[in-house]
Amino acid sequence: MLDPDGATRVLAATGLVVTDSDGAPLRVVGIDQDITERIRVSNELAQHQFHLQELVDERTVELRDAMVRAEAACPACREPKPRSRDPFWPAALQRLRTALAAFSG
Repeated sequence: MLDPDGATRVLAATGLVVTDSDGAPLRVVGIDQDITERIRVSNELAQHQFHLQELVDERTVELRDAMVRAEAACPACREPKPRSRDPFWPAALQRLRTALAAFSG
């Protein structure tokens, strides 16, 4: 729709037909809502999201390249380090088993 100053407006329309007892239409009742601003903001948000994804993609490539260069500079850094076992968990598990054994006795 064009408003008096020539700007395009977007409307959402909802309505229903009111009929008489025989089903013949009497009138139409409805409402129009101007959703121009909502559409504009939605489009702007989509543009920002697209741009943000482009930035994330660029940064991801940069980080991958940096990681490849870092690994090439330090071959020993690529080898996985052996994990040491934490002595807390086996001891805690043993204490729990001993306590539960007393209950199931």
